[in-house]
Amino acid sequence: GKTVSLAKTADAADAANDDGVILNLTDSVDSADDTINVTLNGVGTATSANGGYDTLGVAAYETVNITANKSAAAAAPNEIINLVVGASTSSINIDGTGNFTTALGTGAKVTSVDASGLAGALVLTASAANATYKMGGASSTLTMAGTLNSKDTIVGGAGVADTVTATVAGMSPLLGTSAVNISDVERIYLTTSAANTIDMSAVTGAYTLAVTDNKQTITG
Repeated sequence: GKTVSLAKTADAADAANDDGVILNLTDSVDSADDTINVTLNGVGTATSANGGYDTLGVAAYETVNITANKSAAAAAPNEIINLVVGASTSSINIDGTGNFTTALGTGAKVTSVDASGLAGALVLTASAANATYKMGGASSTLTMAGTLNSKDTIVGGAGVADTVTATVAGMSPLLGTSAVNISDVERIYLTTSAANTIDMSAVTGAYTLAVTDNKQTITG
């Protein structure tokens, strides 16, 4: 696959000092199994003229590998970038020495986001359903813009305060949709927009479970 290395950009002193670069990557020839390798070398954030990137477009690739490396001068390194993936993007792998914050565009069909090789924290907002998510080495946060269901698998990392926030609705053992597959995540916050029967027997490591509304039957 192709390899791209990104460093900080130079943001002109203008009225919009929080407008990071939008970068779209593509191949001249599109195939059914394209891979892109992107290294972020201490790029930081796009706000306050920090010289970071607002959006990285990788819609042409089925597999996206991101290495998020911290800057040697950064006390609290945090690479923040929005990812625009395509309908065929199925796998995102994240490693590196820093933290990584990203949001996947609405309608993403990614089936795997694996940040188990990331030394720092993963902060991810994801819209893809029926996917496997693996968190980073420091306390990480997964916010599911869509609905958590029994076909999702979430695996925490070495952090002591991994957090999952999601919506659940219509979970029922009669429909085979009641199981929650979350391991090594300490805090689970569920927006319960309807009555549910939630099977927690496969959940490990959690010490906080919070729900919001309606009648919830919790087993396991």
